[in-house]
Amino acid sequence: RDALIQLTDELLRDHRRSVSGVNESEKTVVTEPESERLKIDQRGLEQIHVQVRTREQLKALQGGKKICRIYMSTDLLTTLSREDAGAEELLDMCRNWKERGVEIFLTFPHVCRRNTIKIIDEKRVIIDKLQPDGFCVGNPESLEYIKETYPDKMMVSDAGLYVFNARTAEFLAGEGITEHILPFELHRQEIMQLVQAKKARSHRFVLPVYGYIPVMETAGCLLKTNGACRQGKGREEVILIDRHKKDRIVVTHCDRCENTIYNSVPLSLHKEADKISTMPLSGIMLMFSIENALQTKKVLDAWENPDGGQLESYVREFTKGHFKRGAE
Repeated sequence: RDALIQLTDELLRDHRRSVSGVNESEKTVVTEPESERLKIDQRGLEQIHVQVRTREQLKALQGGKKICRIYMSTDLLTTLSREDAGAEELLDMCRNWKERGVEIFLTFPHVCRRNTIKIIDEKRVIIDKLQPDGFCVGNPESLEYIKETYPDKMMVSDAGLYVFNARTAEFLAGEGITEHILPFELHRQEIMQLVQAKKARSHRFVLPVYGYIPVMETAGCLLKTNGACRQGKGREEVILIDRHKKDRIVVTHCDRCENTIYNSVPLSLHKEADKISTMPLSGIMLMFSIENALQTKKVLDAWENPDGGQLESYVREFTKGHFKRGAE
């Protein structure tokens, strides 16, 4: 093993690059003169983006004062019929938010097969009534659909498009995307390096600070495997016990015959709020998925009033993801 390491070092010797101007406290961040640094909104914690996947979560946001944008899952629309009274209720809630100056975006599913796009396309009447300010895309398929169908609408890249460096941001800029939800895999130093890069100077970045991270999108439906197929109807939550005896929530998307498996504990960066407040971000994101209305309200209140300590007492078991250590 030692010999192989020495051989590798010898072969790569002429190709290694040295980096000057490195801050010793954060070795992966290359410092730039203050005049060269990215000039973007420094309000960070004051600009809260919220992602919701159920109508109950959307209702629970009503008292929010720092919300600047709401990302609503297209799953909320694909379960509605054109005459459904729930559609008008949903549209009214969105109109009220827009009157308050809050932007409404639609979030496409993590995976968009041809059938999924067809299901969403069938709801274009409701989407046109909603008049969203933009769309959140997490895969190339939904990106192409939006470019063709809504060419004038703003697009934001979801964590699934994985903007992990400035070159990726530059590529997506060519596709019309200059605002990004940061991937879960980046640690703090990598985030700083990305948002301060010259190639990403005109881009805006939003950091997820709370939410159950989806660990798998699967066509292997737990209900169908156990002989309990819902024949394309409804949304259910099923408990999957992993090898560590942890409960994982699995959400079924029966209209497109897929399941989303979430991590057993939520990502929560409330203990890193001081560090986040110094980062040049355009906002933070609360990602709600399996929370009920009360849980949604408690998390939102805690992030809007961080000095109160509510989240500390509410979220007792959580993960900081890769924010401090990075992916290994």
